[in-house]
Amino acid sequence: MDACSFNIIQGKDTIDFIKLNTDLETTKPTILFCQGSLPMPLIGCDDSVNYLIPVSNFDYQKLSEKYNIIIISMPHTPVITNETTLNKQYAYVPNPSEPYKYDSIYLKDNYLDKYVERGNEVLKYLRKQK
Repeated sequence: MDACSFNIIQGKDTIDFIKLNTDLETTKPTILFCQGSLPMPLIGCDDSVNYLIPVSNFDYQKLSEKYNIIIISMPHTPVITNETTLNKQYAYVPNPSEPYKYDSIYLKDNYLDKYVERGNEVLKYLRKQK
């Protein structure tokens, strides 16, 4: 899996996002992939492999041949994490012994307007790139 990681510091918040495919020179249309509402990290890892969590339901490698694919992380959720910190829905949990207790800071920022704000900041950043 090839990806470039970026972040935008915004006050006390950091907006992390990845671009699938490491080609930063070719101009292509861009797909901004928005996740659902669970605190899913972008990349999971186990002992031998890293895997993309939010885009496992489509062929992102084929899409990335024609499009830039950008995926924004969920608020206050690590970009990459080990399987041991994921519950059965692949959501990040700070304490694996409590598989359905999400981080309180994430819960505070888990609302639609926050996602729109973060998405707009990423789009603003992308528009400045060649």
